[in-house]
Amino acid sequence: MTTIPLEVSPTSGDVGIQVADPDQPTIDVTPGKVGSGSEVAFTWYSVVSGEKYSLYSLPRERYMDKQDAGSSSVTLLDDDSEGSLVIRQVDGSTDGESTGGGEFSGGNWEDPTEGIQWQKIAVVIVWAALSIGLVAATGRSEIQGRRRWGLIASIPTGTGILALELLRPGVIVGAVTSLLHIELR
Repeated sequence: MTTIPLEVSPTSGDVGIQVADPDQPTIDVTPGKVGSGSEVAFTWYSVVSGEKYSLYSLPRERYMDKQDAGSSSVTLLDDDSEGSLVIRQVDGSTDGESTGGGEFSGGNWEDPTEGIQWQKIAVVIVWAALSIGLVAATGRSEIQGRRRWGLIASIPTGTGILALELLRPGVIVGAVTSLLHIELR
């Protein structure tokens, strides 16, 4: 029997936990019998003091939390939504994160768990079709001049940002959160 240096503590309710791979460690999380919505603390005891560790969601392809380890453990937070999580040390080489510059806690471009999915291709195709349709529709409308070009520029930009967030959840939200966090300090 393998002992896993992990303690899982929901703040309220319950949570379903199964360790899929104790060497990674990969943890499969499901809502408990009470239902979803509970915050869960994952305390990992196999740490190097002062190093940064992350809780990475495999299905969402993004970091859910990052923290510096204390002398004997690190506690990472997430909710009890269904998915597979991996706890790993953030060192700039195994997780695809750049170590230069400021901290960015959003999506991760270098660590996809799968190739390009059809849903991602469909999002890009819909975005392109919407942008082309907008240009055609505004050409036939009474909107002219700067108002037309402002509309043409703003809607594809906004929908492009939405498409990017759909393709890589956390990229835009993480960047905005990081910027706000820097501004609030």
